[in-house]
Amino acid sequence: MSKRILLIWLVVLPFLLAAQEANVFYFMPNVPQAVQLNPALHNAQRKVVVGVAALNGFYGSLNSEASLSDLLSVNEENKTILNIEKLADAVDGDGEIIQSFSVPLLFFGYNAGNNHFHFSMAEREPLSFYFTDDLLKILKYGNAPFAGQTTEMRLDMQLLHFGEYALGYSRDLLNKRLTVGATVKLLFGKSSIKADDLRLGIYTQPDGEFIDLSGRGGLYFGGPFENSDQTLNTLNIADDVSAGSYLTDHSSPGFAVNLGATYQVNPKIKVAASVTDWGGIKWKKNATGYNLEGNFTWEGVDVSNGLNQEPNVNDELINLLDSLGNAFEFNQNETVFRTPLTTRLYLGGSVELNKVVNIGVVNRISFHPTHNVTNMFMLTANANFNNILSLTGSYAVSNGSYNNFGMGLAVRAGFAQFILGTNNVYQLIKADKAQYTSVRFGINFLFGKPDAKSNAPDKSVN
Repeated sequence: MSKRILLIWLVVLPFLLAAQEANVFYFMPNVPQAVQLNPALHNAQRKVVVGVAALNGFYGSLNSEASLSDLLSVNEENKTILNIEKLADAVDGDGEIIQSFSVPLLFFGYNAGNNHFHFSMAEREPLSFYFTDDLLKILKYGNAPFAGQTTEMRLDMQLLHFGEYALGYSRDLLNKRLTVGATVKLLFGKSSIKADDLRLGIYTQPDGEFIDLSGRGGLYFGGPFENSDQTLNTLNIADDVSAGSYLTDHSSPGFAVNLGATYQVNPKIKVAASVTDWGGIKWKKNATGYNLEGNFTWEGVDVSNGLNQEPNVNDELINLLDSLGNAFEFNQNETVFRTPLTTRLYLGGSVELNKVVNIGVVNRISFHPTHNVTNMFMLTANANFNNILSLTGSYAVSNGSYNNFGMGLAVRAGFAQFILGTNNVYQLIKADKAQYTSVRFGINFLFGKPDAKSNAPDKSVN
């Protein structure tokens, strides 16, 4: 694997792929991967379920206050430009981008009476990015409105790539009215970039004569990185990195769990709760931290020669960047650091309208590594036709986004099952407008037919 390819994976890929779990599957019948949202939701209706790499598809999600079309615009000369004003209007406050992408390598499920097992392997890439809106305000309005005061901008970010090996078990209790389950996950970190509470202070003198800049914070890297003179400028991908050594690197282990339960309250009503990705990764090999400290006073660009003689602005900007580089130093310190996963809490319930249709509600609270919390509330309508065809439709409100209509489909033909789901059909088609969306597709292979009577929950309780 070349350095260029690896850099594309680490930096570019998260912004090109909008993808994690599709929450429409939470109460959708006959979707084996629902156990990844709640380990107690085993609903495959078959004794053995197998999903393999390539055919098992992918899944992912994107949650952002601004879309790609808010960031980029086409000017009168038909050129694509960065539109800061439109981006600032779209964010309208502190901004965040929550994104994840996962490639399942293997899924195996086994249902035997009251006991249910599943095992999965996947490569995962989650991103959490948070920034205060002061930066966009200064870019939009300039520093004049902030004369005589200090404006502080904050940035937090965590980008990971890791392998996941998950083993889950659930059991039916109380005549199958109660099901409890847990999934244990062994994680192996491949690479990470973490910006921890980076802050930049800007003070503009009332008369505008100078601008005083100050900075502080931490920046951490884990994985196949190296540097020669202990500074951020010489940080590069290590020369001895290959595809095999990168993908099989187990030097930064981690641990996480999923916990879940479902309960049949009466013949019509079921409630469910789960916690996913409670844990993190400790980075040891090539773990490098940088501390940012510094102050810099900028007196601006000299334009005293007037309009008849063009000032050498390029040289002035080059001098400014050199001065900033000397003023703000990222001093390296060898360290072991931890990156927590985004922990999610699900609370929901469903009501059976008849033998075919049920309606459900799901509330998801996400606790992100960047110290912010987001919430998603979803209504679903689900239908199951003879365990051959399952459909779901949904409407969700998420972090200020209200036009989120989703769908899910599961079709079985013989021993093969095709699944497809998204939380936002329109924004999946119009990717440049996407703020909140997720998608999952894949093929499962189903074998064996468990005894229908022994596997049916007792709904006689009133």
